[in-house]
Amino acid sequence: MAYSTSTLAQGCFGKVYKQKYNDTWAAIKKVPQHLISKKDLERECDVYNKANHPNIVKLLGNITLTDGKWIIPLEFIFGEDLETTIFKATKSKIQLTPAVKNTIIIGMCEGLLHLHSKDIVTSRPQT
Repeated sequence: MAYSTSTLAQGCFGKVYKQKYNDTWAAIKKVPQHLISKKDLERECDVYNKANHPNIVKLLGNITLTDGKWIIPLEFIFGEDLETTIFKATKSKIQLTPAVKNTIIIGMCEGLLHLHSKDIVTSRPQT
């Protein structure tokens, strides 16, 4: 299934690795089983499946349980991460010109608008 790993990120719910998945590069999210329920994972799958948009990463396959960790295969986006581009200008390979800023902001807004149109993100808190 997956091989050739390198860590991309780490958060509260686990790590994300760059790995080969079905002959393509993927961002593989690995979440310890005790941190998230199967029901919550199914909900996350539904969100990824509804959120079919060029500016939102795609779920590449089924979520599986391996060695006590949920394995979530996500689309890998090549290029520099936004954190480096926006907040670490001295390390960035991209010059943050007004045109680049505009492209980033418009892309984010288009993705967010799509999520809102699918009732995935709402402007009111859930109670």
